[in-house]
Amino acid sequence: MYTLLSKKNRILPVCFIFFIVFPYQRLKSQKMIPPVESYHKTVSSHYGYRKHPVDGVFKKHHGVDFSVPQGTAVFSTYYGIVLSSMYERGYGNTILIDNEGGFRTRYGHLMTLFVGKGELVKPGQLIGLSGNTGHSTGPHLHYEIIIEGKKINPLLFLNIMCNNSL
Repeated sequence: MYTLLSKKNRILPVCFIFFIVFPYQRLKSQKMIPPVESYHKTVSSHYGYRKHPVDGVFKKHHGVDFSVPQGTAVFSTYYGIVLSSMYERGYGNTILIDNEGGFRTRYGHLMTLFVGKGELVKPGQLIGLSGNTGHSTGPHLHYEIIIEGKKINPLLFLNIMCNNSL
């Protein structure tokens, strides 16, 4: 009889190892750069379930929102190639980057896009300016990290990778 952890309680450790530890091991030789300065001080909406600020429906927020003034510099967090740089319903002006190491980053609600599809980017490169485009209640940056097709809590990954420690 297996009673160490219930099936439900085994999922979190496995997810942590698969989505955080493995990518971290691949990337640990390089630091990530936060998408905005003082990112930890500007979080206005966390990853997870919440009441949507526009439509009032309780649903999952797949990224983190950083409340910053319109026109704030937005930086690429890691090396990659721009998959798309365009207006997307909901996200507004959005950049999606396929990053080295098997993950993707999305930057939403931008006022200005400085990179185009197919461009190579590096950590700390200015890629856009924050804005209030798409389904938004005010200027901010919506930031997502996608690993193996799964959206994860960006703050967990940023806190580990920007400090380069696990």
